[in-house]
Amino acid sequence: MGVDEKTAGRGHDYFTIVYDLEQSTVDYVGDNRRKGSLDVYLAGLSKRARQRIRAIAMDIWDPYLASIREHIPEPEEKIVFDRYHLMTHMVKAVDEVRKQEHRALKREGDETLTGSKYLWLYSRENLPDSYKVRWRSLKRLHLKTARAWAIKESFRDLWGYQRVGWAIRHFKAWFYWARIRGLSP
Repeated sequence: MGVDEKTAGRGHDYFTIVYDLEQSTVDYVGDNRRKGSLDVYLAGLSKRARQRIRAIAMDIWDPYLASIREHIPEPEEKIVFDRYHLMTHMVKAVDEVRKQEHRALKREGDETLTGSKYLWLYSRENLPDSYKVRWRSLKRLHLKTARAWAIKESFRDLWGYQRVGWAIRHFKAWFYWARIRGLSP
């Protein structure tokens, strides 16, 4: 099953949408994007139907997570966060490291990271040629921002694995590597 929110019209009029990934059908549309809107759908399923759910594709939205944890047995084994939202968090973390490091460098009179924000938000293959020379020179400076960018890029490799065991091995190694870098974002 998939769970997502969609906006309709102008402003922030959201709907909760539950869809069947195998049948490519929309099973439920609820008002707003609160826990209660997903609770209505999940509580309406029989106990057997809730047990038969094998996977739930979703973004990282706390109200939906709370609802799924309340209604679905063994939720942590079934939740699958989508790549887009995970990578959005990774890109934000890289930018947060850049901001922190830029402030620290500026206090010392160093403008090395000035004007480099968008350079660090690109993925390896999407970096425009016009940025490559500056990016390589910044990368050689052993900046915290460069380490954060490398951590993000390594995380992207997770989606290249075809076997679960190799993906798990990559994630565990990546997680250890990311934690020892000391970059809190």
